[in-house]
Amino acid sequence: MRFDETDLLQDLLIFDVQRDGQDVHVDLYGGRDNVCGSVRFTFPDPVDRRRNLAQLREWQRDEVPVALLSYGDTITLLSERALLDRCLQQTS
Repeated sequence: MRFDETDLLQDLLIFDVQRDGQDVHVDLYGGRDNVCGSVRFTFPDPVDRRRNLAQLREWQRDEVPVALLSYGDTITLLSERALLDRCLQQTS
């Protein structure tokens, strides 16, 4: 599977997070190319949906930069800061 620089958008901020049934809509902006757009995630499990909504709203409130990774048919939104913190904790 190929991986291009365009498959990873970094330093984005969350403008808004809304729930619509099983869907969670996340509005994003920023990054090196000053992007602006929305992504929709579907969480059929209510526990997963609540957990992810809480995490996304926390990142929005705290203005945590996030990265959007597209890999094949999968799109992932992640906090690089949290990922780096976990990696550093494992090496300590």
